[in-house]
Amino acid sequence: MDSQITLYLYYLAAGSHFLTLLTIFFAVWLVPIMIVALILEAARRHWACFMSSVLGVGIAWGFSQLISLAINRPRPFVAMSDQIIPLVKHNVDSSFPSDHTVAAFAIATLLSMFFKRRWITLILYLLAIGVGLSRIAAGVHYPSDVLAGAILATLVCYFWFKNTYKIDEKMERKWPL
Repeated sequence: MDSQITLYLYYLAAGSHFLTLLTIFFAVWLVPIMIVALILEAARRHWACFMSSVLGVGIAWGFSQLISLAINRPRPFVAMSDQIIPLVKHNVDSSFPSDHTVAAFAIATLLSMFFKRRWITLILYLLAIGVGLSRIAAGVHYPSDVLAGAILATLVCYFWFKNTYKIDEKMERKWPL
């Protein structure tokens, strides 16, 4: 089923110039934009908040790398090379889990902890979902790679944040716990 969903999204994106460009934007450029947003927001709040956010993303990424070493899954464009030419340039390394999705969901989770408004959280997670879907549509990940990356990053960063900050009733962050 992983392969079928991957092929469906790949052919959907590859079949339209607009969707190809949108896929490339989400797959390549959205995570760096989210990183800049996290850095600016965390740095604006407090140096310790900034450092903790960087560590939170780094810890999630570190877990992703360990899992990737343990589960050496070929990427869709390698496993289905007769059907997929990746829409973005990518190394031939392990596919599981998706590092871009880990980064997007880690940043979305950490930024959502800074903001009180739920609509901002919704937008952040929709952007992270867009990154994950674009990685599938670009032919560089399977849906299970993206799902695993999303779950890993969300859990790691949520627990990292909750154990790093004391949140008072005014939603002000205090360092350290």
